[in-house]
Amino acid sequence: WGRSAWPRFTHFSFSRDPIARAVSAFLETHMDQPGRDPCREYPTNRARQPSPEDSHSPYPFCLLGINPWFANPKNEDHLEEVLARFEAWLEAIEVGIYINVHTERQSERFLLDPDHGGTIDFVGVSSEMERGWEELAILQKEVFNIRLPPPPRRERATPDGGYAVI
Repeated sequence: WGRSAWPRFTHFSFSRDPIARAVSAFLETHMDQPGRDPCREYPTNRARQPSPEDSHSPYPFCLLGINPWFANPKNEDHLEEVLARFEAWLEAIEVGIYINVHTERQSERFLLDPDHGGTIDFVGVSSEMERGWEELAILQKEVFNIRLPPPPRRERATPDGGYAVI
């Protein structure tokens, strides 16, 4: 592991697998909640004025397939339509048409972002948080002779029901 500018600290992060993060972001952005539903498919959002980030609405992906939360996981046609929307949604992100907090790089949020001269000493995978936390605890014990508390609890998770359609 690399030493940071502050050698008495271990700077660490836990990240999601990029594919899992993309699927989760797709599901999150299509939920019926404030700040989501860019296609305005839920009755609560149809009448609202578009926000500045919705300036492209309807986004190209809104014109393809169906909202994953409206799909029946047992209907093959629905699954194909959700996949079509997912692919179009990814393309809109890649070309910069669709920008959302759920799709932005998270590393810029770290003060230690490598682009800003810092380093991260340990990166774990959130799907294996407990194992990664154990590895980090061993590192902390060897380097600083300190004991870590138990791992933090997960703050939120995408509802499992959405994963059945993608």
